[in-house]
Amino acid sequence: MSEITILRRGSGPPQANAPKAGENEASATDQQLPPTLVVWIVRIIAVGLLAGIVGYLIHLVITDTVPAQFAFDVDWPAVENRRGNYVLPVEVVNDSTSAVNEVVIEVTLDGPGDRDETVEYTIALMGEGEAADAEVLFEQRPTRDNVTLRVLSYQSP
Repeated sequence: MSEITILRRGSGPPQANAPKAGENEASATDQQLPPTLVVWIVRIIAVGLLAGIVGYLIHLVITDTVPAQFAFDVDWPAVENRRGNYVLPVEVVNDSTSAVNEVVIEVTLDGPGDRDETVEYTIALMGEGEAADAEVLFEQRPTRDNVTLRVLSYQSP
C-alpha cells in the first residue's frame, strides 16, 4: 500500500511541531500580546476603586463617633418687635458625627408671675455639623436671663 500526503497550496510540507489531528489548535497559536491602553485604564480604575474603599473603611475605624449633641446660638442684638410680638432668632447646630431627624426644640421664656411662654418647633432633618435657623415669637421681650432652650427629642436614622 502506498501512502498519500495531501498538501494544501501555500502550506508547504508538514512541520515537525505542527499540531496533530485532535490536539487543541488554539494553544499553538496563542501569543502573549502586550496590554493595550484600555487594559491599563481598567487596571488603574480598579486599583483606584479598591484603594478608595480600603481608605474609607480605615477612616470609619479611626474616626470617633460623636453621639447627638446640639448647640444653640441666639442672636440677641437682632431681637425685634414685629406687630406686637418679639422675634427671637435662634440657630441650632448639630455637633454630632451623624444625621438626626425630627428634632424637637423647646424655647421657654420665664415671664413675671405665671406668664411663662413656651414654643416648640421641629426640624425635619439635620446632617452632621449642619445648622438650622428659626425665628421664635413671644408676647414678652426675651432677654438672656429669661430664655431657656433645649432639645426635647430627636430620631437617629
